[in-house]
Amino acid sequence: MNDEKINAAYHEAGHVLALLLTNRGFKYVTIVSENRNYGYGIEPSKYVRGIPSEINNQWEIPSFFNPIEFIKYFKNDFIKVAGLVAEQIYTGTKTIGADEDFEKWINVSLLGLPDKLSLKYQFFLLDYTKEVLELKINWLHITAIAEALVERKSLNYTQVIDVFMQSSKMWKETKLESVRV
Repeated sequence: MNDEKINAAYHEAGHVLALLLTNRGFKYVTIVSENRNYGYGIEPSKYVRGIPSEINNQWEIPSFFNPIEFIKYFKNDFIKVAGLVAEQIYTGTKTIGADEDFEKWINVSLLGLPDKLSLKYQFFLLDYTKEVLELKINWLHITAIAEALVERKSLNYTQVIDVFMQSSKMWKETKLESVRV
């Protein structure tokens, strides 16, 4: 398996974990590129195959004065950047695919925000996402999903949940072993 496919698996696993953490569903996730120009993904749409359309096609600017609306947008942005952050954690560097995701996210989500606020929001969201994904249990889930993607190429929602449950069980067993020692 080449590095590009492995990187793609970690990238998509990051999106998948963010979807699961925000209680969002999806049909499937794949590292099989249907069109080289659009990369891999998780839902039938222009760029991503699996992220629900209400997230992928979100063009409105969030109201920072309405906390409920802001939380919705924040969750959506968290899902959008989780793939690039997971890939960067795994590779230790910015990859072309992750860089393209970041540019798309900036151009769509931060459209119309004042530069100073936009920059602060970018740093906050990226730092927050990195902290969440680097939690040991979350990184265990990302790794398990990525490994399953490398092995099977595509996973439907039920298969992802099975992998997630297996990695959760592994985490619990590891915790029990560390208590016994």
